[in-house]
Amino acid sequence: MTKKPIIENKFVFWSGLIYFIIMLAFVIVKILNYNGLLSWLKYDWLYSFIIQVGIMFLVPLLLYKFCFKKTWKNTAEFFSFRPISFKSVIFSILLGICVFVVVFYFSNFWSGILSFFGYNPSSSGSGTGGSEATIGAYLLAIFTSCVLPGVCEETAHRGFLFGSLKNFGVKRAILISALLFGLMHFNITQFGYAFLVGIILAFLTVNTKSIFPAMIVHFMNNFISTTINYVVANDWFGSSALSSIATFFEEGNFFLVGLVCIITLLIALVLGSYLIVKLFGESKIGQFKKFKKNLQKEVKGTPIENEIDFNNQREIFAIYQQTSLLNMQQNLEKQELDIGKMIKNLESRGVIDIMLADSLTTTEKSDKIDNIFIYCAIFLGAVGTFLSFMWGIL
Repeated sequence: MTKKPIIENKFVFWSGLIYFIIMLAFVIVKILNYNGLLSWLKYDWLYSFIIQVGIMFLVPLLLYKFCFKKTWKNTAEFFSFRPISFKSVIFSILLGICVFVVVFYFSNFWSGILSFFGYNPSSSGSGTGGSEATIGAYLLAIFTSCVLPGVCEETAHRGFLFGSLKNFGVKRAILISALLFGLMHFNITQFGYAFLVGIILAFLTVNTKSIFPAMIVHFMNNFISTTINYVVANDWFGSSALSSIATFFEEGNFFLVGLVCIITLLIALVLGSYLIVKLFGESKIGQFKKFKKNLQKEVKGTPIENEIDFNNQREIFAIYQQTSLLNMQQNLEKQELDIGKMIKNLESRGVIDIMLADSLTTTEKSDKIDNIFIYCAIFLGAVGTFLSFMWGIL
């Protein structure tokens, strides 16, 4: 009788270890900084650079590449570094504004829940304040609080972590990556809305097959928050309008304020949903254009070249559909799946996984021991968040 191996899925095991190393390194740096052992860095931006570029960006990229012996091209594909169209960039910017509105209301709701339990968060919180009234300080804040988190935190979570988990169920991957994204902040105030944003960004990544829309949305959310803080704190142009809006929400008629909140939230949700659909459509169009370009290369110089009218979109799309069905059939044959097994697989995966999955093939499975470091990362994040909640540590 063959002895069952302790670690059944080595990819899950080592991916979990890599993410645990990321979180552990993050915790160590934050503890060192909390105790003043990194005061020699002198500049806050240098500390942010070490956290974001060093830990969140380089560690997952390099460890994945060298631990799994991948090429840079394979690594980029795994992290979903796929180009997007100009339209997708515009849609992502607009979606970032919608997400900011939703997050604004949800964060206030979350703060209200925490206040109900007697928790009073410090004003330092997010670290996007604008105490220095200089353009240079504002631009530096955009770089450290918007650009770096947008690129590096997305690389660690929607790129590496979500990419490592999605073959074991998309719904599970979305929830775990969002949970760890929230816990990674080690701040009970930020956890609530970071978890929500994590779900949105993971859903966006799996729909567009690219990490760049999530990066743009993340950037826009932080950019708007940082800009508002600087404008209000330094009495820049528009500060009086923002102050009037704040006064209206704080002191205005309860029913009128409630009505405005509901209307703006509904607009943000409806428009945001529409933009996600448009981004999904652009992703499909991009895949079709890539297929058309590759097809032209494949048939160039062959007798088939003259038989295909590449200006006829309907004809190319028909070939695209036939090729997709053929690829699906080949995948099913390669994995020796019959119709009965495929139907059983679809029934076990649930509606969300079927809608979001890249293929109809069987979802991979992993034993509990394979996920040990993912559980350790969740435990570490939960402990750190609890300590910040109780004593302000981290």
